[in-house]
Amino acid sequence: MGKNILKLLFDGEINPSESIEYSNSELKLNREMLGEEKALLRAKLSEEAFETLKNIDNIHAEILKLYGYDCFVHGFKLCARFLHEALGETGNLSQNEDS
Repeated sequence: MGKNILKLLFDGEINPSESIEYSNSELKLNREMLGEEKALLRAKLSEEAFETLKNIDNIHAEILKLYGYDCFVHGFKLCARFLHEALGETGNLSQNEDS
């Protein structure tokens, strides 16, 4: 029998940030537009100014990574709270919706 998802995650065999399939067409379009605008800007900047822009891009990417991590952790904790409430103290799904 194969490993369960928690074991795969624990063993580092699942990396959620690498397995996301972006289905939002706006995201794809905006990423393409960003690349085009950067190429246009690159043609106008000096080497020094372009290096500064690359540094800004790297800092921005790190901020987005940290934000994504915080969102992931928050979602995971929220899911655990939902499961805890749904299962109650018995560990089984509650038959009473008000409990």
